[in-house]
Amino acid sequence: MVFTIGHSSRTIEDFIGLLWSNEVAEVIDVRTIPRSRRDPQFNLETLPGSLAAAGIGYSHMSGLGGLRHARADSPNIGWHNASFRGYADYMQSPEFAANVDAVVALARSRQCALMCAEAVPWRCHRSLIADALLVRGGTLGGHPWAPRAQAACAHLVRPSRGPACHVSCSRVNSGSGETMNAAAPPRRLEAITPSQDLDSVLAAARGCRACEARLPLGPRPVLQAGYTSRLLVVGQAPGVRVHKSGIPWDDPSGERLRNWTGLCENRFYDARHVAIIPMGFCYPGRGQGGDLPPRRECADLWLDGLLARLPHVELTLLIGLYAQRHFLGRRRKASLTETVKAWREFAPDFIPLPHPSARNTPWFQRNPWFEQELLPALRQRVGLLKLDGVTA
Repeated sequence: MVFTIGHSSRTIEDFIGLLWSNEVAEVIDVRTIPRSRRDPQFNLETLPGSLAAAGIGYSHMSGLGGLRHARADSPNIGWHNASFRGYADYMQSPEFAANVDAVVALARSRQCALMCAEAVPWRCHRSLIADALLVRGGTLGGHPWAPRAQAACAHLVRPSRGPACHVSCSRVNSGSGETMNAAAPPRRLEAITPSQDLDSVLAAARGCRACEARLPLGPRPVLQAGYTSRLLVVGQAPGVRVHKSGIPWDDPSGERLRNWTGLCENRFYDARHVAIIPMGFCYPGRGQGGDLPPRRECADLWLDGLLARLPHVELTLLIGLYAQRHFLGRRRKASLTETVKAWREFAPDFIPLPHPSARNTPWFQRNPWFEQELLPALRQRVGLLKLDGVTA
């Protein structure tokens, strides 16, 4: 079995603990540059020794690393993201095939984990490597994504627009969603299973009580998602009204947001089309200047696991500073205004937005370009998703 893991900003103890919990015997480093200035515990000079002391092997396969450039005649035009398109092109090369063969050989004798830096699987090229491993196993033809991929010579090609071919093989979501509550057993990397698994994760998230003692109105996680969701809305945290109703964006801000997107209420609340996952699932309470920020526990416990089970998302709306900080990382600008103004840099995968609250009316008045330029483009981008065409 082959797992994947993103080291992110974990401590080396936490990282090794996850590997032990899943009986991983060999870490295969698929970073092109095996260094991290922010997290030196994962540098090539230190990581192999730390793993060896824990009884875990280490292999660096630069031939599976990212940072590949797309060909001018790329057959993978279905990838909007240039980095993924470049890697998909590289997957057609003999060098990639030879390195995948080496992974297969290692996996025959020991349990392996492909490691990169990114915590979120679908934002990392290791998800494409996992797809290639699945194709080599001969099971792609029976997989739900098979109609959107062509398998030839153990390669994956994405020739047209549509949801990414994120295949549910023996891949593991190693983001920060391994622990479901403080009393849970030792943390395990969670196998990415077929679509019905999303329902169990949603049910567990809605039953989460991790912050119960710190929530003034008690826990009531509010979110929606469906396996076929193409649009993902990531906001901050529910307000009092949403906490009472249990319906996301069930307030004047939500009405304005729906107007921004051009979606009617029925379509917006159809989880087959739209996933709504805020940074904080419960009402956090009130501070001096308004509602408190979303609590971090929701993202730490649940976000990566949910996102990994939404393979058809094509557009993510990042509403407010906290969503933009989490998803854009260092790509975001110095302020929310600058980030939203630079929305073209993040499209077509992400569109950053201010919060649609009436409290931001002065901001809208100071920034007329938002209504004149961004909103028409947003409605057009949402229209391209063709949400009416989604079937159950």
